[in-house]
Amino acid sequence: MEYLVVHLNNLGWVSSNGMGISSISFQEIQAYNELTNAHLSPDEVMILKNMSLAYCQEIQDKNPNKKAPYSKKL
Repeated sequence: MEYLVVHLNNLGWVSSNGMGISSISFQEIQAYNELTNAHLSPDEVMILKNMSLAYCQEIQDKNPNKKAPYSKKL
C-alpha cells in the first residue's frame, strides 16, 4: 500500500476549491493516471479518493479535544 501514498503525494493530498480545501477529484486522478501511465485499478482509484477525503476531514476538524488518529484508544 505504500505505493498508493507515493501516488497521492504526486497527485497532491487535496485540491483548492476557492473556499478552502477539498478532496482530489476523480478527474484529477484520471488525468494523473493517464499522464503518468500509472495503470491504477478502479479499487486503487477509490482508495486514493478515500485517503484524500479522510485527510481533508482531519485537517478541517477544529475540535481541540479530538485525539490524534494515530493515538491508541484507552
